[in-house]
Amino acid sequence: IKYSEKLDKNRELRRVKMRQPDVKRRRLILKQERATQKGAYEASEGSSYQSEDGLAENQDIEAIPEAVPKPTFNAVSKLKDMSPTYIVHVFDLETTGLIKQGIMPHITQIAAVEMHSGNQFTCYVLPKVLIKASAEKVTGIVFDGTDLFVNGQKVDALTISDAIGKLLEWLGQLFLLHIMEGFLTSE
Repeated sequence: IKYSEKLDKNRELRRVKMRQPDVKRRRLILKQERATQKGAYEASEGSSYQSEDGLAENQDIEAIPEAVPKPTFNAVSKLKDMSPTYIVHVFDLETTGLIKQGIMPHITQIAAVEMHSGNQFTCYVLPKVLIKASAEKVTGIVFDGTDLFVNGQKVDALTISDAIGKLLEWLGQLFLLHIMEGFLTSE
């Protein structure tokens, strides 16, 4: 067999393989992960490349710009003392881990509370990736690939789209409740 025929055969096999759905799906997943990773890097470090960057007129090539500072979070005090005219919702997300090397973690629990009434919402979410051991230790949430467990007890879990839908439904009910409360107290 000639070398050129061998190359042609390998090229044809590679072309056939690239058309398979699972290979295409994997390519799309990797592309999405690269885009997510790039977005995470740009959020923490700033843009590293831009089209026609060298053609911009206000380029400062003498000094390196300052790094984007890490945000600092402070506890919000006296949320319950706020006037009832403000509707304050506090959200908490549990995830499969932290952002590492630009890879975004998946949500495993969505929790929220409306501070004025104390009305609460919680929903567990089936992640599409395994939960890191450090996150399992902190949250007590374990995923075996099919079921979700919290502190050893199996819990009902939804897909992320269904969980977001339930959260929006809960928020809508609270919004209507506040409208009715304002209507009834204004009489």
